[in-house]
Amino acid sequence: MPQSEARGVARHSAIYFLGGLANRSASFLLLPLYLKTLTPTEFGWLSLVLAATEILALGIGLGIGGALVRLIVACEDDDEVGTVIGSAIALFLIPASITLALIWPASQILASYFADTGIAASLFALGMSAAVFSVLFEVLLSVYRGLKKSWWYTFLSTAKSLLFLGLNLLFLLALGWGVSGILLGTFLSMAILCALAILQMVSHYPVSVSQSHMKRLARIGVPIVPGAVMDAVFASLDKFFLAAQVDAAMVGIYALAGRLAQLLRISVAAPFAQIWTVRRLEVETDPDATTPPPVFRSIMVVFLAVLILVSLALCLLAPEIIWVIGRAEYVDAALFLPLILLGLLLYVLKWNFEIGIYAREKTIWISLVSFATVATAIPVYMVLVPAYGAMGAAVAFVLLGTLRAGLTMIVANRISSIVRTFPFTELGVFLVIAASAYFASAYLAGPPVPFEALLLRIGILFCAALLGGAMLFADPHLRLSTIKNFRKRPRK
Repeated sequence: MPQSEARGVARHSAIYFLGGLANRSASFLLLPLYLKTLTPTEFGWLSLVLAATEILALGIGLGIGGALVRLIVACEDDDEVGTVIGSAIALFLIPASITLALIWPASQILASYFADTGIAASLFALGMSAAVFSVLFEVLLSVYRGLKKSWWYTFLSTAKSLLFLGLNLLFLLALGWGVSGILLGTFLSMAILCALAILQMVSHYPVSVSQSHMKRLARIGVPIVPGAVMDAVFASLDKFFLAAQVDAAMVGIYALAGRLAQLLRISVAAPFAQIWTVRRLEVETDPDATTPPPVFRSIMVVFLAVLILVSLALCLLAPEIIWVIGRAEYVDAALFLPLILLGLLLYVLKWNFEIGIYAREKTIWISLVSFATVATAIPVYMVLVPAYGAMGAAVAFVLLGTLRAGLTMIVANRISSIVRTFPFTELGVFLVIAASAYFASAYLAGPPVPFEALLLRIGILFCAALLGGAMLFADPHLRLSTIKNFRKRPRK
C-alpha cells in the first residue's frame, strides 16, 4: 500500500538513530571518565591505536558491508538472503585469519614507529584483535540494513553498548587498567555480539555458501578496499604527523575535537545514511526509473539543514562541554572543532555522491579518488603541521576533504543522476547562516565565562535555527506536507 517516502525515511532514520546512538553511546558516556582518568598523552595513545587499527579494519573488511547491502536489496527470497549472508562470512574469514596470525609482529613494528610517544606494542595487539571482531560485527549489521530490519539493528547496537560500558567500567574504573582495559573491553564485547548475531541469522535464514556470490561480493567490495584504506590513512594522517612533529599529548587534545565531531555523525549523519543509502540504491538500480522522484531532493535539503544546525550547536557550546567533561588541559580542543566538523560535512557529501558509483558498480573510481587524495595529503601535512601544529592539521583536513568530495562528485556526475539532483544552493545558504552565527558568537560572546556569554551563544544559535527554518518552509516545494506519496519499488 502507498506510503509517504518522507515518512518512511524519517521513521527508519529515527530507529537507526536509536541504533546508532546505542552503538556509539557507550564511548561517549565513557568519554568523561576517559578524560578524567587518562592524561592527554594516554588519550593520545588510545587515539593512535584506534587510528592505526581502523586502517587495518578497512583492509580486512574487503568492502563486504557495502557489497552486502547492494546484493541483499536485490534478493528474491529468504534462501538467497541466506546464501548472501553465508558467502559474506566465508569471504571475511580469509583476511581475518591472516590478520590474527600476524598480529604480534605487526604490533612490534607499529610500536617501534611510534617509539617517541612511549606507546607499548601490547596496546596495538589488543587494538588489532578487537578490530577483527568489530569489522565482522559491522558486516553483520549491514545485513540488517539491507533487509531494513532497523529494530534488530537497534537491539544489537544497544547490546553492544551495554557490554562495552560494563566491561570498561570494570577494567578501567574498578581495576585501573587504563588504555589496555578500554581495548580489552572492546574485544570481548565485539566477540560476544558477533556470536549472538550469527546465531540469530542462522535460525532465521538457510545460511549457505556460494562461490558465485563470494565472487560477486568480492567484485563489488574489493575494488573499494584500496580506497577505503586510503580514506582511513587520510583520516589518520593528521594524528600521525602530530605525533611525529609535536607530541602524544597534542594528539590527545586534537583527537578530543574529533570525538566531539563524532556526536554529529552518530546523531544525524549515520542514522540518515542507513536508510538513505538503501533507498537511493533501490531507485538508482531500478530499470523502470528514469529519474529519482523529487521527494529525494526535498529530504536531502531537510537533512542538510539539521546537520549544519547541530554542527553549529556543537561549535558554540564546545567550551562548556569540554569544561564539564574533561580536564583543563583539553580545553584547546574547542579551537579545532569547527574545521573538523566542516571536514565531516565534506565527508558526508562524498559519501552521498558515492551512492551513484555503487549503483553502477564502478567502485574502482572510489579507490582512485582516495589514492589521489592521500598522494596530495602527505606533502600538504608535511608543510602545514610543522608550521602551524594542530591548527595546520585541521586546515589541511578541510582542504583535502574538499579535494576528495570534489573528485568524487565529478566521477559520480558522469555515471549517475545523484549529483544533478543535489541541492547545492540550499547547502551554500545554510553554510553562510552557520558561519555568520559562529563569527557573531566569537565576536560578541567572547570566552565561556561569564554565564551571560553562554546565554548569548544560545540566543545566536536559536536565531540561526529560525532563519534556516524560515528558508525551508518559505518554499512550498520543501514542505513535507506537500510531498506526494508514491509506491516503493516492490521486492522482486
